Amino acid sequence: MRAKKFDGLEGASFGITSGVITILGVLIGLAATGNKIFTEIGIIIVGIADALSDAAGMYVSEESEYVHTGKEVLKTAFFTFVGKILTLIVLIIPLAILDLFPAVLVSLVIGVVIMVRLGYVVAKGNKKLKTWRTIAKYVSLVLVVSFVSYFIGYFANAYLGGLV
Repeated sequence: MRAKKFDGLEGASFGITSGVITILGVLIGLAATGNKIFTEIGIIIVGIADALSDAAGMYVSEESEYVHTGKEVLKTAFFTFVGKILTLIVLIIPLAILDLFPAVLVSLVIGVVIMVRLGYVVAKGNKKLKTWRTIAKYVSLVLVVSFVSYFIGYFANAYLGGLV
């Protein structure tokens, strides 16, 4: 059983991590098309669908462990959804107020800051983890996915660009 103090942390940390990685990956990949409206619509659709999907996946995963109460399972799924939606909102705000490429850079910086903070919190909560190693690992995940997503978007736009 988890300590009451950390009740919901698993879902929230999963939602935030998945949110930063998914939202930035899709945002940067779609931004490679150079079409801001397409990027905005795509990120909202993907972000909401993925938040619902992750919450459902977390619900099934937690329930299939046979160690959590129904209330714990629901709480984890709820916090997964909330973490993902809040991350979506935070990362699309720059897109709503800036031009496409500056917005992408600001969102990337915000995403990295979120992951630094999350890595710090997780490492401090688990004495077996080294703080800077955990932070570096979390930030690396974001940067690798962002880098790969950019090139997928770039090449997709180059070969399918007339369709967008």
